[in-house]
Amino acid sequence: MPRKPKIRQIMPAGNHAARLAGITDVPNDEKDWGDRWRFDFESDKTDPDTGQKYAVSQFTGQILSPKSNLSRLLGWMTGQTLSELEDDAPDIDKFVGRRFDLTISHEVNSKGEKRAKIVFLTPLDTEVEEIPF
Repeated sequence: MPRKPKIRQIMPAGNHAARLAGITDVPNDEKDWGDRWRFDFESDKTDPDTGQKYAVSQFTGQILSPKSNLSRLLGWMTGQTLSELEDDAPDIDKFVGRRFDLTISHEVNSKGEKRAKIVFLTPLDTEVEEIPF
């Protein structure tokens, strides 16, 4: 059976229910961006041509700071401010497997390629505290 490469389909713009499939350590490279994490999300929606689930990744640094992708992403995931995150930083591995509602837009990168970008996310599986009547 011939082996053919899979064609990566860009996640369509709009809202997607998705699962955080994994977080990968990305070591510093020739671009010298420092050590990073890659958060990999997998949509419930599939490409009608291939049957593959759509996927999108968010690269972040590993340091919390006011303008970092990590601070923004963890803020959305937890509902916490940067100050709250700094006081009690979460174990990011506990987010793997959790579900989120992603809002996706498209942008063109420096190479002229269109790519999916997470512009907002909210947790879908948060525990809701019951208030007795």
